[in-house]
Amino acid sequence: MKRIIGIFAIFVLCFVSSGTGFAQTSSGNLDSKAILEMYRDVVVDVETTLTVEVSGGLILMSSVGDKFLVEISGHETEIVRMASNKLKFGGTGFFVDADGSLLTNAHVVKIPGNEINFGPFGSIRVVDYEYWVVQSEKQKKFRAELVGMNTYADNALLKVEGLDPKEFKVAKLGDSDRLAQGDVVYCYGSPYHLSGSLSDGKVSGLHRQIGLDYLEDFIQHTASTAPGNSGSPLINGRGEVIGIHSAGIRTGASIGFAIPASLVDVANLKTLKGGNTKLGWLGMEALLENFDRSGDAGNPSFEDVRQLNAATDIDDLKSLMLLANLTYPEMGVRGLKNRWAIVRDIKLGLEGNPLPAEKAEMHRGDLLMRVNDVEVQSGMDVRLALLGVAPGMSVDLQYVRTDDGAKTMKTITVVVVAKPEVEN
Repeated sequence: MKRIIGIFAIFVLCFVSSGTGFAQTSSGNLDSKAILEMYRDVVVDVETTLTVEVSGGLILMSSVGDKFLVEISGHETEIVRMASNKLKFGGTGFFVDADGSLLTNAHVVKIPGNEINFGPFGSIRVVDYEYWVVQSEKQKKFRAELVGMNTYADNALLKVEGLDPKEFKVAKLGDSDRLAQGDVVYCYGSPYHLSGSLSDGKVSGLHRQIGLDYLEDFIQHTASTAPGNSGSPLINGRGEVIGIHSAGIRTGASIGFAIPASLVDVANLKTLKGGNTKLGWLGMEALLENFDRSGDAGNPSFEDVRQLNAATDIDDLKSLMLLANLTYPEMGVRGLKNRWAIVRDIKLGLEGNPLPAEKAEMHRGDLLMRVNDVEVQSGMDVRLALLGVAPGMSVDLQYVRTDDGAKTMKTITVVVVAKPEVEN
């Protein structure tokens, strides 16, 4: 599915604001000049150089310096031809510890499948990657190595070896769970290669899903961003990084999306030896979003029942009516409560080696309620609840089954496996 989404990467750097001596606004937040000064030596440009094999099409006729607009993991990306077998693209990054480690987006450092198809212009196959970190203001450039990445949540860790600690400052991640709509945020990065650009805006939405990554819990914001901001820190009013800018929608208004700090595990990235994280998986998927309902609890509509039949293949009318009643939104003490983590797909393993959900005899149409002690309301909640569960670990699942129109609560324990590394 085509998505015209700009590259906006906002990772979360946080500097402690109390006792800094920086100017504050009447709200107690730091002003933009203070944010700029705090992050001037934290944020850098990230350049990814590709050694490629070029085949067919007009790309063979292109010249050094020619630019191509391509899609990388759903992000519009500008790639520059540097030589006959060299291409370059990039984004932004920021230092997170004193050993020279910095965060950016996975799509800034990795081409899915190591191949780009330019349509009638031909295709390229990537045979090698080279990473550079640039401090434009100081006119300095350093070679970096890929430490690890999480392509499911679009974050990656690079490291510059032997970098003098006096050459940079370190950010720390803030608590993205404390964000609220209306909070002031800043984005610091390199839109269109304009290094050191600071923009401000507000949090316009939380927990957004836009169909870009396997794991999504985006912070929607209005800070101005553009291609090149991928990997930029999203900074709160206290000077803390609470997200990594990842994507944006190109309209007259600023609509950006940042990965929350809660989805970034730096300690895990440091263990990956340049590879991708292993994500725990149940071998099944649940509905990511509810469909618009035309009925109500106690009075399911025909259209609601039809939609559930299409999603689950349940044919028994009583079971579908019960499932509809169980999945209507209801008002709770903390606002509207949704419940649509309905199993829509059970994956089959190899003969003699069934996947967890298959082995546990789960069915399409089962309604997941909890993963371990975490209450889940959607299929994305299920994915996020498994983020800290490594392959080989056990999880407890609680779910409801509606066979023959009767509600049965079930609790099982399964051992998760590694999710196959395929595109979302």
